[in-house]
Amino acid sequence: LTRGALKIIESESREFFSEIVGGQENLKYRIQAESSMLLKVGGYKYTATANPDDATLAGANWAMIATDVKSTAGVLINTKA
Repeated sequence: LTRGALKIIESESREFFSEIVGGQENLKYRIQAESSMLLKVGGYKYTATANPDDATLAGANWAMIATDVKSTAGVLINTKA
């Protein structure tokens, strides 16, 4: 990998919401969270839609924008699909 080849940036503040749900046999605790990440891969541009899942990120949705393959990140992404 080259220096700075992959950058993962938290682009928005995380938000958490929680509440206790009663009125049934057992109490439940419900938690909901939201965050936003920006992924930058050196020498490539992401070409698919926003909010991708792991399979979309791992697919052929990256266009090389570097003028030479040696100027790219040299990244291999493995995901659990």
